[in-house]
Formats: sequence, C-alpha cells, structure tokens
Amino acid sequence: MSIEDRKKDHLLFSIRDDVESDIPAMFQDVHLIHDAVPEVNLEDIELTTVFLGHEFSAPLIVAGMTGGHSLAEKINAAIAEAVEELGLG
Repeated sequence: MSIEDRKKDHLLFSIRDDVESDIPAMFQDVHLIHDAVPEVNLEDIELTTVFLGHEFSAPLIVAGMTGGHSLAEKINAAIAEAVEELGLG
C-alpha cells in the first residue's frame, strides 16, 4: 500500500468512523486557576513572533497532516485559508 493510499484511508476513517478515544487524556485532572489581570489592556498584549524569517500573529504553527491525496485538497485548502486569515502562516 502506498503512502498516498494510507493517507486516503486515514481521511476516510476519520470521516466515517467513530475515532474518538475512550482513553482519557487526563485533562479532567487539570484545573485552571482564574487570575484576572484587569490592569492589563488586551490591546497592549502583543503575540507577534518571528520564526525562520517569517512573522506570525501568534506563536502557533499549524503543521499539515493530511498527506498528498486528492481527497485532502479541500481539507488542506480550508486549513490554509484559516491559517492565512489568522496570520499564522
């Protein structure tokens, strides 16, 4: 089986099958403590960063995982559009 066929299978499985794990990710044990900082103006917070010569609106990188199969074209296009709108790529 080629890598492209295997990537196609991954896409089809995730679309038609219940792929959510029954094994907890332990997030139920994480409790975030609310600690508001009203003295900080949201507009004063700057998340822009530069990585490998590219400027990003936030320190977040979206990596492609759908592979090169033609079924992934719409998915990749939607991901690319969202990344572009958010200034993440």
